[in-house]
Amino acid sequence: MVEAGLGGRLDATNILSSPKLCVITSVDYDHTHILGKSLAKIAYEKAGIIKKNSSVISAVQSEEVESVLREKCAATHSSLFILGKDFFIKNLRQTKHSSFFDLHTPGKKIRKLEVRLLGLHQVFNASLAVFGSVILSGQGYSLSEREIRKGIKEARLEGRFEIVSKDPFIVVDVAHNVSSLKIVKEAVTFYFPAKEVITIFACSQDKDVKSMVEIIGSFSKHIIFTTFSNPRRAELKKFKEIFSDGYTCENLKDALKLARSLYKRKSLILVVGSTFLVADFKRLFRKLQLC
Repeated sequence: MVEAGLGGRLDATNILSSPKLCVITSVDYDHTHILGKSLAKIAYEKAGIIKKNSSVISAVQSEEVESVLREKCAATHSSLFILGKDFFIKNLRQTKHSSFFDLHTPGKKIRKLEVRLLGLHQVFNASLAVFGSVILSGQGYSLSEREIRKGIKEARLEGRFEIVSKDPFIVVDVAHNVSSLKIVKEAVTFYFPAKEVITIFACSQDKDVKSMVEIIGSFSKHIIFTTFSNPRRAELKKFKEIFSDGYTCENLKDALKLARSLYKRKSLILVVGSTFLVADFKRLFRKLQLC
């Protein structure tokens, strides 16, 4: 398996000229300065991974994105399967620790799959992986249903709604755009509805800061703006120019110290906004635990 970078059309992974299977997750606005300002343009770049006579699995998409994918598949004589139209999630049950669902695909039903990654979006992602495995097993690859079940159940993904501490209660997530922050909001309100959220936030300079913080503010009691070590970081003055509310800290260590001073028995500290932020935070938190 090879993962494409920002887009797909000009990605280095195109050295693989005849993939057996292409998987496209939800397409939304991100990296618009590179991929384009419209969903159609972004979808065009993403669809660049599709090659002749391949099988293409897609998450639920907007009409605009779906139209681009269908056009590309028609041009390349590829088969397109879209979640909710060609294969289906059934009997979804979520608990505080796992999600269970059945997957109905053309010619095969797999019942009571378990995903331990938190969040409804992880069920959608898992459905793409499971159906992809079904397709590959039908093409001669040795993938049994038992192995598929085991792989989905044991999957772990660092930095995706990851609980790094229970005292204080800290969750980190690498969500770094509007669509992924909406998903984080849904997960926080589902799994921890009674907790008062203290959010430590930083992002890269090319992001839609205003929209991102509006989402965070809709479920957070406190927002602490900070920064991270990567040079792509947005500077604190950018946050101050847009927002009069919230706290600002020059570095992540001070942000964590402030968050802990605001922390109460039923609080949750959420660290979100960038992969770079989460990486810096996890290094800092491990160091502080060793002190």
